[in-house]
Amino acid sequence: MGRQAEKTRQSRERILRAATAEFGAKGYDAASITAICEKNNIPKGLVYHNFKGKDDLYLRCAEICFHAMTAYLAAGKEPGRDVQESLRELLLRREQFFRENPCCRQIFFQTLLYPPVHLAEELRALRRELDEFHREYYRGVLRRLHLREGITEETAIRHFLLFQEAFNASFQAQSGGESFPALIEAHEQQLLPALDILLYGVAEQDGTAG
Repeated sequence: MGRQAEKTRQSRERILRAATAEFGAKGYDAASITAICEKNNIPKGLVYHNFKGKDDLYLRCAEICFHAMTAYLAAGKEPGRDVQESLRELLLRREQFFRENPCCRQIFFQTLLYPPVHLAEELRALRRELDEFHREYYRGVLRRLHLREGITEETAIRHFLLFQEAFNASFQAQSGGESFPALIEAHEQQLLPALDILLYGVAEQDGTAG
């Protein structure tokens, strides 16, 4: 890599670190390129030389968080024989990732629950790798269950994902109530019990496969 290319790479990384911290602290609406530059002594011209603007910066920060989160979760355990423990393990590992990467917590949940409307489709596309990881993990969990007669694995996966969309939508409807951190906390606390109810709604009474 030439000196100029290396300098450009370092500049982009510096800007992205600063932007991730700003978006992670304030969210998309309240964050600004001006604040990013002033807090980190970054010339505004350097930002616009490397990025198209605020939207481009936000998308790149979200992309970095999604990729890092996918890699972190994928490095964890595969679903075990205990279905409830497997789901708990996934959520605990997700929470550990957020503890180690607090800025990504705000970015992830904003894109999940309250994405900027004009960026929603692009964010959904950027989250595809992470969504696919979750889909395959849930598939592994479902393989531990005796599904009811007439319910295929693909049908169960589809309902699983539809349920999650509905679950997230129920929190989107609460935008005028609790603070965003409290909403995130409630989302995480209620997700595992809700998934447990859903899973055992499509399983035979004897629980797991032999």
